[in-house]
Amino acid sequence: MLSSMYRFRRLAGFCGGFLFCTSVLVLLGWHFQIRALSTWVPDATPMNPVSAICFAIAGVWLFAFILSKRWLAASCSFTLCAFGALHFFTYFFPSQAIRIDFLLYEDAIKASGVPNLIAPNTALNFMMCGASMFLTGQGKRKTQYTRQALVIVSFLLAYISILGYVFNIQPAYRFGGLTPMALVTAVSFLVLNLALFFTDYRHGVAASFCSPFQNGRLLQLLVPFILIFPPVESYLRVLGERNGLYPSEVGVELASFIFTLGLLLFISFYAVSSNKHHQAEYRMKALMETLGEGLVQFDAQGTINYSNPAFQRIFGYSSEELLGSPGVVILGPVRELGAMKQSPATPGSKDEGEYVRELVSKTGRKMFIAIRTVPVNNAFGHFDGTLVNVRDITSEVLNLEDIKAFTASAAHDLRSPVGNIQALVQMIETEGMKPGQKEILGYINDTAGNMRILLDDLMTFSRMGSAALEMELVDLQNLVQEVAGSNANTVTIDVPEGLNVLANRGAARQLLTNLISNAIKYSSKVSFPMVTVSSSLEHGQTWLHVSDNGVGLKEDQLNQLFTPFKRFTTDFEGHGLGLAIVKRIVERHGGSIYATLNNPSGLIIHFTIDAETPVHVSCKPRKRQGAFA
Repeated sequence: MLSSMYRFRRLAGFCGGFLFCTSVLVLLGWHFQIRALSTWVPDATPMNPVSAICFAIAGVWLFAFILSKRWLAASCSFTLCAFGALHFFTYFFPSQAIRIDFLLYEDAIKASGVPNLIAPNTALNFMMCGASMFLTGQGKRKTQYTRQALVIVSFLLAYISILGYVFNIQPAYRFGGLTPMALVTAVSFLVLNLALFFTDYRHGVAASFCSPFQNGRLLQLLVPFILIFPPVESYLRVLGERNGLYPSEVGVELASFIFTLGLLLFISFYAVSSNKHHQAEYRMKALMETLGEGLVQFDAQGTINYSNPAFQRIFGYSSEELLGSPGVVILGPVRELGAMKQSPATPGSKDEGEYVRELVSKTGRKMFIAIRTVPVNNAFGHFDGTLVNVRDITSEVLNLEDIKAFTASAAHDLRSPVGNIQALVQMIETEGMKPGQKEILGYINDTAGNMRILLDDLMTFSRMGSAALEMELVDLQNLVQEVAGSNANTVTIDVPEGLNVLANRGAARQLLTNLISNAIKYSSKVSFPMVTVSSSLEHGQTWLHVSDNGVGLKEDQLNQLFTPFKRFTTDFEGHGLGLAIVKRIVERHGGSIYATLNNPSGLIIHFTIDAETPVHVSCKPRKRQGAFA
């Protein structure tokens, strides 16, 4: 199913094409004196050449609107207003010098025998259409109400003129005995105003008409019925009376019966259609009411307009207390857990995100709440609010804290026995031992050393989850050079001098040590190992990139790269905690991290550790090159 936005753009394009083609045919009719091209009906008033030019300009405006060419659209709307005003005032100041139609087709107009001034209602319609074009897209609500009023008045003037032609009532299309509005002109105005009505449907009648809800469905069915059915039914009645098929009394009775029957059929059709929508809405509401997780919906201003029982139960508020209240009062943070935050979305924002916050219920109970926000757009692609899913994870967080405490305690307590094992092994006199005994002793020593490294990593991993970090300005180039150390021949540093970020120096050093050593380790089995550390400035934020040309990963493994104890190969030593520690350090600094595949092999780790806005000292933004382009 096509989106509503696409459907209305197609409608504007179709109407623009119709108006442009009609204008070309009318002008060709005047140029070659083919009257049928400018009248459509024998002996009817032809469309004025300037009217044809104005409709061509209106068609161009519709295409400019579709293509978002604002300067062209503004020029077209101004020209349309000017042409309408110019020919409207020709009735007060009759002068051929200001008549553009005489400048273009004077001989053809005089030969037609018709005093073909633009009709005053036609000129007035052009001024209103030009003004509504100019106001399209303006932000203020009252401005849109004015624009829609102009479009509706112009539409009704054209509609009345068409009814005048249908029922042969001249005052309907000839105001004050002046030049009549041509039938071609009236139909073109209907098409133009139909397109203008749907070019901006954010407010007013257009918003109600385009709404996917019950009021919109009613208008979408009722308005065409009112505009088409009564005139058709009345025309058939008059036609029958004129041809002597029945007397006037029978015609009135027959018309009343047909209208009543048509209205009953319309109401029945609408009832059936509404019932289907109501059933779908009821099932959806019942589903949301039975969800175990909390669900709350905010409008575009951040005000709550729906909450399910689970949400009310979690926070302790009733439905009446929540309805109409600002969401920030309910979901405003006491303390945001930056280490678990993925995206800083807030109620009423247009961003989608997942994060955890410590909140307080109505009773004062502190809770850890997992929150997922999803922006909601209306049927026309405009932001209409936010849908928020909440889950109480207090027990999970407390259990996780217990696990962290146990892990840190166990790692600390085990370091001493492992250290004793290493010390005893080193004290054993190896002289006189058989080669096999020496090999076993070396294996014990290596295993104890690996165990000590694992315990150190566990303690670091646990400490990075809770320890307070003292921030300072860190020179990234100096820190990278310091970490690279003896590996300067393998590591290429492309970080500009004087690039500073606010971070914890020890944690930043640990982060770079893990990344660079990891990159060197996984590139050690290629002929020419290359590790590059570079930086870039993106949207005012400093990003670092550590790339290698090692064994790399499969693309579907990238999302598990930072999982603790996750290893993808046994060809290299390790415990699977190095990158998990890196991720935790980045998150503790409020940064982001992700990995991509390098070309032709290896990985690129992209991350930022800016605790606040980065500080650049004598440093211009650098463009990424090579693998980072």
